[in-house]
Amino acid sequence: MSEEQMRKEMDAFKKDLNQLRKDISDLTDSVKSASGEKVDETKSRMKDQASSILEDFEKKLEDLLKKGSKTMKTTEKKISEYPGTSLATALGLGFIIAKLISMGGRRSE
Repeated sequence: MSEEQMRKEMDAFKKDLNQLRKDISDLTDSVKSASGEKVDETKSRMKDQASSILEDFEKKLEDLLKKGSKTMKTTEKKISEYPGTSLATALGLGFIIAKLISMGGRRSE
């Protein structure tokens, strides 16, 4: 192989090597861009899901508060209609709970 032919081969090799470097750089940029888009897409989806979950939670909490308020009003109404019965019931339940608590302490001894 002559010196000129070696030089041509070397120049062709250098040219191919430079093209390979450029192709790898372009590929790296494409991968970065695609992964960045995926990350942005995933973030957006997660935000949407979190918003949906929060909206559902707020609606359920609001419903629960309404039910609790309605129950309180009903209870207050019943107590005001039957104050004697309500007082007797409260005293009876208190007595039963106190007995159960005191019995629980004796059993463990």
